[in-house]
Parts: sequence; structure tokens; C-alpha cells
Amino acid sequence: MLMNKRFTISFLLTIFLAAGLVWSQNRGQDGGQNAPPARGAPSASPRSAPASRGTASASRPAPTPSAATSAQRGAGGYQVRGLVGQSAGRAPGQAGGGVQRGAPSGQQPGRAGGEYAGRGLEGGRGAPQGPATGGWQAGGAGSRGGVSAENRLPPNFSTPSQTVQARNGTTGRIDDRGQISSIRGHGVTINHGSLGGSTIIAQRADQTRLVNTGLRSGFVEHPVMREGQPYMYRTYVVNGHSWARVYRGAYYRGFWYYGYVPSLVFAPGFYGWAYWPWRSRIFFNWGWGPWFGWYSYYFWPFPYYVDASMWLTDYVISDQLENAYESGYYAGQAGVSPSPSSYAPLTPELKQAIADEVRDQLAAQSANPQSVSGGAIPAALDPKIRTFIVSMGLTEPLPSGAECSLSPGDVLTRIDDTPNANQMVRAIVSSSQANDCPAGSQLMIGVQDLQDMHNAFSEKLQDGLNALAKTQGKNGIPSGPPANPTPSAEGTAPPDANANAELQGQRDAATQAEQDVWDATQPPD
Repeated sequence: MLMNKRFTISFLLTIFLAAGLVWSQNRGQDGGQNAPPARGAPSASPRSAPASRGTASASRPAPTPSAATSAQRGAGGYQVRGLVGQSAGRAPGQAGGGVQRGAPSGQQPGRAGGEYAGRGLEGGRGAPQGPATGGWQAGGAGSRGGVSAENRLPPNFSTPSQTVQARNGTTGRIDDRGQISSIRGHGVTINHGSLGGSTIIAQRADQTRLVNTGLRSGFVEHPVMREGQPYMYRTYVVNGHSWARVYRGAYYRGFWYYGYVPSLVFAPGFYGWAYWPWRSRIFFNWGWGPWFGWYSYYFWPFPYYVDASMWLTDYVISDQLENAYESGYYAGQAGVSPSPSSYAPLTPELKQAIADEVRDQLAAQSANPQSVSGGAIPAALDPKIRTFIVSMGLTEPLPSGAECSLSPGDVLTRIDDTPNANQMVRAIVSSSQANDCPAGSQLMIGVQDLQDMHNAFSEKLQDGLNALAKTQGKNGIPSGPPANPTPSAEGTAPPDANANAELQGQRDAATQAEQDVWDATQPPD
């Protein structure tokens, strides 16, 4: 009798396990289409670190006069109510619903080529190996310059991470994928991102700096003296539109650093309202367009907001990512599906560190609306500021000697407070996008790069405050005191009328430099 019971129990258990196996296999077959995108490993950023922000490049010699909503992850993929409309089942590279700003000229989502194909440096370097799903597809490699996945180095050039020298003395660095990662020579540096973006940086003897940050974006800056005080005037050009920003110089330990001067000043009561928590949590409809589908594997907004610092954090991050997408930084290559092991998304802890920095700046501006972040110590080296958001593409050396890329929106945590003789400090990669420098890597970063990053953070924070002033009392945002935005005389400058032409000339010269390095990799005739 006992044996029969044991047999019956064993038989029923076998049937149960078999049924479970069949069910799991069916789920696995369906999961490839409906499961949400895999999220990468959490970043290594400590929660207590405050936040800072920026682009690239810090110290200089003295100038010579002359919505959130509740985000759910279900069987149908990511669903965001009120954020981008019905985005269920959308994979990275596909646009959600809601407000869409359209594709850059010459391309439609899911189509290849367009204005990017066949244009060398502007044409992009092709997608990395792997499938491209939805969204933007890679343009052609172009007739000049960049190396595509289909047009890698010839067989005789098989050693990874090598340096080649062109006939004119320009040097190019070849990464372990057989692609040109950076080019340097004649006062110009070209940094290639892992997904096709290029940043071109040149500094002239008069300290004028030209930086192309995408196919249709960049800036030109010039040193000026105003009433005996050094300043830097920078003209941004994005998609044909230009505007100017102002940075005040301060001397610190043998170098000049330039901190952003706000161009708008708000009423003190508005800063206080933005600093203190709201009475209740709110849900906000951002209405983001196609760019969010591309970045959804990396960035996700707070599910709700309890104060303005959280809202402003999402504004600053999303604006950084959207600008990179819209300005053509990725050279038409959005839509390439990243492997889960190739990125580390922004974690809630890291975003909270950025929100803490937002609150610190709100407190400082409430006391002195015209204050420059960092005070006597430049923000790049301020011990209270540790977290920096990359604002333009960089190529940095790893301890192994290989190079890796940083893209706009990646996040670094500075370790050192004192730079070395080359004005470099150690930083940890806290979060990174697909195929960028691995999270947890230690890099040597230029202090000027960190200062630029924090300046860009401050600029976007001001833009966010202006947007918040216009949004309060609407779309779930509580009402606050009048913002009364007032232009600042110190933070205002006319844009450089020649900036667009100078940036175009720099792009043309960079295309030739790309071709020279590519020619140096070819086998002899």
C-alpha cells in the first residue's frame, strides 16, 4: 500500500514538472517578442556622491585682451502611461506614441542611408556588428573617412589597438574592432563614438576653440576681457540656430577656469519653491518623441515627482540625450540593438546623486542668483561635486592602453581632487551607453573636460528652470510663486555671426584627415 502511494506521488510529480517545462518553453518562445529590453548591470556610482554635469575639455592660461508617470514593465514590454503614449512592445530604436518631433532631414525611422550615406565623416562609420532592429538604421560608410562595419581594415592590418601615421603627420588610433577611434594632428582631435558619432576639437593660438559635436551641431568660443575680468564667449550652432553663453574666468593654482554665468535670473521665491518638496507626488506627461525609444534601454524617468529637483534631473538628462539624437551625433546609426553586456543604464541611485546636485545649485542660486557654480574652487575640482554627465563625445585611454568612447549622457564619478602635471584626474565610469567605456572602469579625464561638463549641466538646469516656470500649474505641476525671469547683463553676449561657417570648414578639414588616416591603413600598391 505504501509503495502504491509513493508510486502515485512520484507519477503526479512527474506530470507537474513536465507541464511546467512545456509552459516555460512556450513563454520563452513568446518572450523574444514581448519581453522588455534587458537592463544592464547597475552602475558603480556611490549614492552619496553629489552630481555635476558636462561636456569636454578645464584649465586654461589667462586670455589675452582682444513626466513622469508610472512606468510598468509587463508581458507586452515597457508601458508608460501618459509619457510617450502607448509604447507597449516598443524595443530600443522604435518610437513610442505621443508627441513626435520627426526624423532628421533625409531619413525616416527604419530606413537606411538618407543624407548620411556616402558622406565620409558625416556619413558615419556604419553600425557595429549585430542586428539592427527598428528605429534608425546605419547609413553607408561613405566615400571618404570613417570605417564601417562592412569596411574594416585590410587583412595585413590585423593587430588590434594600433596607431597609424599618415603622410602629413596625422596619427590615428585603431581600436580592437578595426575601426578608427581617434585622430590627432595639427592642433585637431577627432573622437569617434562607438555608434558612429564624431566630435572634432581644435584650439587656436589665440585660445579660440572650435568644437563640432554632431552633423549639425557645435560651438565656437573666444576669450574676451570685460572691465579687466576675463570671460569666455561661446556661440552654439544647432540645426542652423545659434545663441551665445558666457563664462566667467577665475584663477586657481596656476590655471584659468571658466564657470557658466546664468543668462536668466529668477525671483528668490521661485528658487525656494523649486528647492522645497511639493505637498504631494505628481505624475507628469513629458510627451517625448522618437529619441526616447532609442535611449529607453539606458534612461528611464522617475515614475513620479515629489519635488522640482527630481523633475529638473529628468529634464537635464533627457535634454542632453535628445540634443545628441536630434543634432546627428549618432550619424544615423540609432536603432542598433545593444547587447545587455555592453552598457550600464542610469540607476535610481545615480539619478538621485544628480538630483542632490540640482538641489545644491538651487540653494546657491537662491542666495545669489548670479553665482557661478564652484565658487573659489572650480566645479571640476570641488570636493562637494563628484558626479559629471558627459555632454559631448570623448575618446579616453584605458589602463590597458586601449581606447574607449564616452557619449553624451554617460556619467562619471571623479575620484581625485588634485590633478596631475598634465591636468588630469582619475574618474570612474558610473553609467555608460552601448559599447562605451565599461562601467567601473577608471579613466584619466582632463580637468577642462570636467569643467565643461559641469558648465553644460548648469546651462541645462537654467533651461529647465525656465521650462518649469512656464509649466507650473499645468499638466500636474503645482503652482508656485511668480518666477519673473529677468535677463542677466553679465550672462548675455551676442552670437558669433561666423560660427556656422567656421564649424563647416572644420568638418571639411576633418573629412580629409579621416581620408589620410584611412589611406595609411591600406596595403601598398
